Amino acid sequence: MNSWQGRAVTITGGCGFIGSNLARELLARGAVVRLVDNLERGQLSFIEDFRNQVEFVQADLREAQAAREAVRGADTVFHLAAQVGGIK
Repeated sequence: MNSWQGRAVTITGGCGFIGSNLARELLARGAVVRLVDNLERGQLSFIEDFRNQVEFVQADLREAQAAREAVRGADTVFHLAAQVGGIK
């Protein structure tokens, strides 16, 4: 049984290396995927091969309304967004 089939999933930091690879795997398992990223460090190039299969939202999750909208309707949230210091 595939527990991801048809499930609504939000991935914050979805345009990062880990988030984009997680999205690719969840899509292969039939999940409905929303990626949220402010593109401060994430890259659209990481999702270009499947961007038409996901909902992409460019948003800053430090804004309360943006955070509420990001998770609206999600069955599962993978929170991978982070502000990382020291990396140039």
